[in-house]
Amino acid sequence: TNINNSQITNLPTVNRNITDVTRLSPYGGNGMSFAGSDGRTANFTVDGANFNNNFGLSSSLPGGGSPISIDAIEELQVVISPYDVRQTNFIGGGVNAITKSGTNTFKGAAYIYHRNENLRGDTICGEQISGARAVDRSTTYGFNLGGPIIKNKLFFFVNAEYSKIPTVVNRWHGSEDGVANANDYVSRTTIADLERVKQHARSKYGYDTGSYSDFPANETNLKLLARIDWNINRRHKLALRYNYADNSVWDAPHKGSMDGGQRSPYQRMSLYSMAFANSLYSQNNIVHSASVDLNSSFTDRLSNQLLVTFSKLDDVRSTKSADFPFIDIQDGTGNNRQYMSLGHELFSWNNGVHNTNVLVRDELCLSAGSHRITAGLSYTY
Repeated sequence: TNINNSQITNLPTVNRNITDVTRLSPYGGNGMSFAGSDGRTANFTVDGANFNNNFGLSSSLPGGGSPISIDAIEELQVVISPYDVRQTNFIGGGVNAITKSGTNTFKGAAYIYHRNENLRGDTICGEQISGARAVDRSTTYGFNLGGPIIKNKLFFFVNAEYSKIPTVVNRWHGSEDGVANANDYVSRTTIADLERVKQHARSKYGYDTGSYSDFPANETNLKLLARIDWNINRRHKLALRYNYADNSVWDAPHKGSMDGGQRSPYQRMSLYSMAFANSLYSQNNIVHSASVDLNSSFTDRLSNQLLVTFSKLDDVRSTKSADFPFIDIQDGTGNNRQYMSLGHELFSWNNGVHNTNVLVRDELCLSAGSHRITAGLSYTY
């Protein structure tokens, strides 16, 4: 299935990511899963560079599922188990993206997309749905610009996009009298106890726990792309592309390591317990990718492509906390019931998955009547 720029532009999309568009393939429709296969067997490339979560923790694309702006893509191709080892290694589906390039005409665009809870319905058959209009907002800013550096010879294209989604990691807050109220997200942990622990950590250890009433945790996504196209002469063309993405999502302290286990509601932020803002952690997905593509036509029948790509995909955690042990305080009843937590989030220290991919491939193609003969060398790291 080949999806051109006109289709990409006109297709309705809520999340503005690649998988919203690949649904045009009759075999797609569920993220990177095609024809019912596991999404981790699919192969995704941008101008020949691999953009896969090779570690296998997630079937979503790197960069928080959106490693490249959809406004930077000229064309997409969806293939299902192609008999071509160069595309998907004989297994799974594949998505091949080609980025936009400049032309002899200067073209640019600036855009803002905004979505909030008022764009969702809140009634069924005229009846109001309780809680249907909870706050849900997303704003995306972007621009692209392309044109000639030297007409007919050298062209450029750039794209930048930034998204910000106000999110709420924790709705719970401390109580005045130790009486919990689930409807109002009031924890049994008292404000007096939270303040006492906060001051003790500061005076005795010089550690700032962060706020116990304010938990800022906006989700952000920044994407940048730059491309240069050079018509060296009639038979040789060179394309250079660099792409960067940085996605950040915040989360509450992990709940799976408590003495009380994951039993609800005895979690670190819950009806029974509170934690401080500096114990939150962020998941940062960072993408660096570059490609060099040299296409040569030696004769009308003999052509060559030299492709060199580099991708560095990092999934790391960070926190606003200074170096400090993570501490759980229980209520003293002997039932392993959580009461309060503070410190550097215990699973976020030096926690990172790093993928580096290098591809060097040279292919010589000879057209011989009804046949096409390809010979090549490939190196992957």
